[in-house]
Amino acid sequence: MPAALGTIYLALFDTVPNDDGSGATECSAGNYARLAVSTGTSGTGAGSVFLDPSSITDGTIYNLINVDFPICAGADWGVVGGWALFDAPTGGNMLVRGDVNPIANVTVGFLFRFEAGDWLIKID
Repeated sequence: MPAALGTIYLALFDTVPNDDGSGATECSAGNYARLAVSTGTSGTGAGSVFLDPSSITDGTIYNLINVDFPICAGADWGVVGGWALFDAPTGGNMLVRGDVNPIANVTVGFLFRFEAGDWLIKID
């Protein structure tokens, strides 16, 4: 089993990608870039954005703090209806994916945020 990643990368898409990463287009305009998200020391420790996995009882992980992308600048990012986590800032392997509800139209000046507790990852 590989060691847990200390940093993963959050990507935004126009819709939810398929399991293989196809079927959706990642945002690419303006100042968009995948967001580095800390999973803490060895994937579970201090500084993690996520709930400590040892305290999960229903298979759901969520964000403990707000997760903010930079304010959209230069050009609109467009409709955001899906997200995915990757092991690299570009390319890489998709680890998990989900939908954005409600779907957002990210225009110049818009701050895209997952409020604390609102970004849920269900582990089956």
